[in-house]
Amino acid sequence: MRTAAMSQPPSRWSNYLLVLWLVLMSSILSADEPKSLTVRDVSFLLQVGADGRLNQSEKIGTGLPVGVASRRPRLLGKLSEASQAVPQPLGIITFEGSAATDCEASLQLISGKHFAHLPPAEVRNTRILWPTFDLVKSPPATQTSALGEPHWLSPLKQGNRLTVSHDTHAESFLLYDLSLKRTHQLSIVTAEDGYRVVVTGKSEVHDVTVFRPMGDGQWMVAHVDVITPNNPPSKSKGGKTNETETIEEVAIPSRDVPVPAETPKTLNPNLDQPEDLVVPPTVTEADLPIKDLEPIDDGVPGLNAGEDDAPPNTETGRDDGTLVPYLTKKSVTATEAAEVLTQRLEPLGLGDVEVAYVARMLQALAITPEQTVVVYRLDAGDYEELLPLEVIPTPTRLVRVPLVIVYGQDPHVLGEVDALIAQLGDPSWKAREAAQARLLEIGKACAPKLTKALDHSDLELVMRVEQLLEVLEKSNDTPANEFLGPGLFF
Repeated sequence: MRTAAMSQPPSRWSNYLLVLWLVLMSSILSADEPKSLTVRDVSFLLQVGADGRLNQSEKIGTGLPVGVASRRPRLLGKLSEASQAVPQPLGIITFEGSAATDCEASLQLISGKHFAHLPPAEVRNTRILWPTFDLVKSPPATQTSALGEPHWLSPLKQGNRLTVSHDTHAESFLLYDLSLKRTHQLSIVTAEDGYRVVVTGKSEVHDVTVFRPMGDGQWMVAHVDVITPNNPPSKSKGGKTNETETIEEVAIPSRDVPVPAETPKTLNPNLDQPEDLVVPPTVTEADLPIKDLEPIDDGVPGLNAGEDDAPPNTETGRDDGTLVPYLTKKSVTATEAAEVLTQRLEPLGLGDVEVAYVARMLQALAITPEQTVVVYRLDAGDYEELLPLEVIPTPTRLVRVPLVIVYGQDPHVLGEVDALIAQLGDPSWKAREAAQARLLEIGKACAPKLTKALDHSDLELVMRVEQLLEVLEKSNDTPANEFLGPGLFF
């Protein structure tokens, strides 16, 4: 009896310790259990002619609500109302996966200027920091969105993305609007059954797509998967390019709490490495969404053998560029034209929400009835160097898709512009008047060539060029303004 009584206490203690151990291990395993979080960053960047920056402030107005602080010119009156349905180029970051608390996101602007961000962020020198927000499945009823309804960003709320919950704000994404240093220069000329494009820069550009309006709501689409620059910028002994540029810092006033004095906690350094970004798979012509259209028998020697790059011109020593062929013999609708590119972007890791967003943006910004527009995708590693993105907690997958939309490079229009400028010096007064009237119809797309013509020796021609530039500078009703819909161009 005594032996049994003495052995009973150790048994109770053993059970107690066992329960504690199980609870502790369960807590540890729960804390270490991997959680899925996919972060997608889709950005649109506007390049106008030979501008040195993408999304220059003097080129674009803002259609964001008044409650969103922005350094861009505000659209007024009817233009402001119309802008609710007209996208402007900016960046969107979405989150998908497990809910999380005490999150952070940070963009480091290496060279450029901040204009706007949503939800309100802290601007610390060249860093945009969204501190201490939660990612939730459903936001509290007390939190609201700063975007009015309807708004061109509203469809992003319809997907299964996590909501960014911070203070009184609840948004389905992080939004940023900024300008960046241009990394590539592009020139385009017409070719048989397509175009030839020359790219100058330090690295490849991807998914180069040309949208040519054919009238009656139809477009021809040309595409090539990748173009390698023909003459990358020279590098100094230190390994950096010889291009130098100062950083323009603009602090956007926050409508939230004051910026704390302490520096933010260390963000995850692993995402600085380009290898963390998703490498796009090769997409063949068989993957095109337009199934019922006939492929082109281009007749260009070597094209079907994969020899897309034309050899240097032996007479001039000039690189004639990469052939960007038309994908079909028939023109297509705006929806089908957008699908040509989105079909290639989806394998990068974009979800249905982001693909639908890209399609809407392409139809609003790139697939326009006014001029031929070129779109290309920056290399993900280049974009990470221009604009590093860091997120806490560490995403299980990070996808970045930066798309550049190029205006003012329509070879069909620019060839006509050269002839019209020469006609401004024609001996016939009627011919000069007709040329001047046609240049006004073309609008701001011809401004770069008009500016170059100011050095012409013909005084009559120069006088008319000056008159044209003055009118184009003051007018907001030229076709150039229609590139971004009503009033988004200044």
